[in-house]
Amino acid sequence: MTLKEQQDVQTLLIRLQATQGHIQQHLAPSKTIEEANTRFSEWKDQVKKNYKQLAIELHPDKTNSDPEKTHLFKLLTKLYQDIEKLTLRIQPPQPPPTIIIHFGGSFSSTTGSTTTGFSYGRYYKL
Repeated sequence: MTLKEQQDVQTLLIRLQATQGHIQQHLAPSKTIEEANTRFSEWKDQVKKNYKQLAIELHPDKTNSDPEKTHLFKLLTKLYQDIEKLTLRIQPPQPPPTIIIHFGGSFSSTTGSTTTGFSYGRYYKL
């Protein structure tokens, strides 16, 4: 990759808000899992919005097939696809599964045609 292409990539990443700093900011530790999921989703939505705006701006049909802007459009598309793949691998933390444990038992007795019974114990949510 040439120096010009590296600069183009960096410029596009900044405009997409998808630099390493942006990613770390939106994946920073949160107080709750819901907050982390919300921030991550908001960031993904913002990158998608920025991508659409840039794609319209750089699309060959809008730029009369300007070779430089067409190259930037192809580069933008590749970058966005890579970001999408990355976000599939980097998922925010999910809440742990709820485990319910029952300590106790049950008792039933049948006399003739009458059945009586009860259960005892406690349920604990972990």
